[in-house]
This record gives sequence, C-alpha cells and structure tokens, in this order.
Amino acid sequence: MKSLFRRIRIVSLVVMIISILFCCGYVYAAESIAQTFVLSEENEIKGVNRNIDYIKKSDSEHMTDAVLDVFDVSENGDMILGFTDGYMNAYNQNGEFIFGLKIDNSKAYYYFQFHGDNILVSSMRSRRVYELTRDGEVCKVWNKIRVDRDAESRLIQYLEKPSRTMNGYTYERSAYPSQFVRISPDGERQVIYKAPHIYPIGGLLYFLFFTLVGLHVFWSLGKGHFKTSHYGKNNVSLWKNQRNVR
Repeated sequence: MKSLFRRIRIVSLVVMIISILFCCGYVYAAESIAQTFVLSEENEIKGVNRNIDYIKKSDSEHMTDAVLDVFDVSENGDMILGFTDGYMNAYNQNGEFIFGLKIDNSKAYYYFQFHGDNILVSSMRSRRVYELTRDGEVCKVWNKIRVDRDAESRLIQYLEKPSRTMNGYTYERSAYPSQFVRISPDGERQVIYKAPHIYPIGGLLYFLFFTLVGLHVFWSLGKGHFKTSHYGKNNVSLWKNQRNVR
C-alpha cells in the first residue's frame, strides 16, 4: 500500500513539473515587442515625419540571396519576412506580396512583429521603436525603454525560431537557400518566398571552408597515426633484436 502511495506521489510530482515547464514555455512563446519595451503615451515621440528616414517603403518584392533571418505571422495569416541585408517583405494570407521595407543597414540587426493591425519595428542599435500600418507607413514612434535587462535578448531568440505553428498552419524558414514555406493542416506546402539562386555565395563559402577544415583535420590525424604506427613497429623490432642477443 505504501509503495502504491509513493508511486502516486511520484507521478503527481512529474505531472506538476511538466505543467510548470509547459506554462513557462507558453509565457516564453508570448514574448513580444510590446511586452519588451514601454510603449506608453508618455514615451511616444511627437512629430512622426521627422523620424521616418530610418525606414523606407518599397512597392517591389525584394529578391535576395541574403539569409532569411526572422519572420512573424499575424492572427489572420499575414506574414512578414526579414533578411540580413536590411530588407523586409510583407505578404497577405494568400501569400501575395503587399509591400517591402528597407531598413537602414547602419542600425545593424533589426527585428519586427505584428501588433494588432499594425507592425512594430526596431533594431539592436536603434534607440526607437517604430509602429507601421499594414500599408508600410510609419504612424507612431517611441523611445526604446526596456522592461528589464534581458527582455530584448529573449524577444530575439523567440523571433529567430525556424518554425512556428498558428491556427493549424506551420510556417518554416530556412537560411541556405533562403526560403519560407507555409504548410496547411492537411500537409500541403506553399512556398511564399524562395531565393533567386539555389546555392547562395555565402552558403558555398561556408561549405568550402568547413570542407577544407575537415580534410586538414583528417590529414593531420592520419599523419599522426602513421607516425605512431611506424615508431611502434620500430620499437617492437628493437625489442625482438635485444631479446635474440640475450
């Protein structure tokens, strides 16, 4: 009987731990720009027209071999994709291109996220958080005030995840080649974006570098093994000769 109660307690403890981890994961997955920074009326910068040089709208889809680094999906299925060369593409729920954005490259790594009917945009070096309409026009600007020290890092880790599931659809991005795919609940794959070249230069350089490093390591190990085997044979021969002399 005591053994049965002990097992029940252990199972209950395991269930409780799993529940806590699930809740923590759910909270982590809910990371957003709006939760990471203070976007209050007191913190808003007035005079939007003086703060839009950082972001420029484009009416043509940006096709690049740069890495597809970050993406987000709205509740109604609209999608935004961000590349390491500072460009962003927005698509509607049917996968049709809506507009593009050019982010100032001097601002380094940037990120964005849907915020209700609009989009929030910022970067690691920027001191501002920008809010854009679904037409790509800047409508609000805030000073960047973090909620806590590590909030921005947690946000970026969430936005950089290679896949996400919403409303039964799975959204996946790949870096080499840059590609973004939406998978329906019945398994149908729809390519929303694909890089113009199958093997980007960056990917080839990485492959060549790691191939050369691997060959060098194997050659070094083989050379060392040959020397060890050679010296081992000499030592055996010397031992045999000494034994015969005795």
